Amino acid sequence: SKRWQQVHLGAITASYHSSPFYEFYFESFEKIISENHKFLIELNMALTENILQILKLRKAISFTSIFEPVDNRPYDCRYKIAPKVKSSFQAKPYIQVFGTGKGHIEKLSIIDLIFNMGPDSSEWVMGSSGERENRDEKRGCSFRNSL
Repeated sequence: SKRWQQVHLGAITASYHSSPFYEFYFESFEKIISENHKFLIELNMALTENILQILKLRKAISFTSIFEPVDNRPYDCRYKIAPKVKSSFQAKPYIQVFGTGKGHIEKLSIIDLIFNMGPDSSEWVMGSSGERENRDEKRGCSFRNSL
């Protein structure tokens, strides 16, 4: 059914059409969401790759062939951020269309950042000084100044 696609694209348009970079990025999301993906993972991967490209982040995405239980490895971040668990993650504020009079609204989708910050989204993700707190070499899960 295409109904869910129309509903989601309509919600994105209603929420972000007045954002400064909506017209530059919406089409890429629309194209991906409108495709007929057989499996949800195909949609998720296409969106993830699009977001990484927009953010100019070169990250290799790989899959395990079996489930690996969570252990205390410092680089296993699968359950470090969860909706009902308090996290040490602190997002830096950025200008939002929604923010007028309400201050910065946290915990929104990455498309909120992209549609509001455009090409500067990458710098925001990497940290305002261009240095990330969570460097790949550390392979840790520090969330300060990281996404």
